[in-house]
Amino acid sequence: MLKSRDRFETAVRVPHPRPRPTSPPAPRPSRHGALVFVYGTLRSGAAQHARLAGATLLDHGFVRGRLYAPGADPGAVLGGPARDRIAGEVFRLRRPVRDLAALDAYEGLVPEGEYRRVRCSVATRHLGRIRAWIYVYDRSVAGLAIIPGGVFSRGLAPAGPAGRARA
Repeated sequence: MLKSRDRFETAVRVPHPRPRPTSPPAPRPSRHGALVFVYGTLRSGAAQHARLAGATLLDHGFVRGRLYAPGADPGAVLGGPARDRIAGEVFRLRRPVRDLAALDAYEGLVPEGEYRRVRCSVATRHLGRIRAWIYVYDRSVAGLAIIPGGVFSRGLAPAGPAGRARA
């Protein structure tokens, strides 16, 4: 039988504090797998689409931002007014580590490179809002032409192996 003092001690017991994590938790994988949003010559039917061999087209969509023409390569810059959109496609990568490494090499990801890979929110036609990788332009856009409507024209892609357009 508990005495009143025992009941009081039981009621006010403070649990041991939980240890705080030393690093943020790992991101949960998407229910759709590793996804990449492409807006340039990696799109279906475009000059460099073969680089996505084995990837599955999941949906069409857009991200908020502007598409610039820093040369033959389109460059996406995320953010800005809601009316600014970049059209593209979302692909599920079959071998995410290998496929992203190959795309990183193609995009020239180096510390001082023109592009960097980031995760962003993509509004899609059928899947709703999802998170996917995108290659964004990482230079000043001062003086660059804006690609109207955020839709990269396949006709702007340079011919031959010397030129290559980006994501």
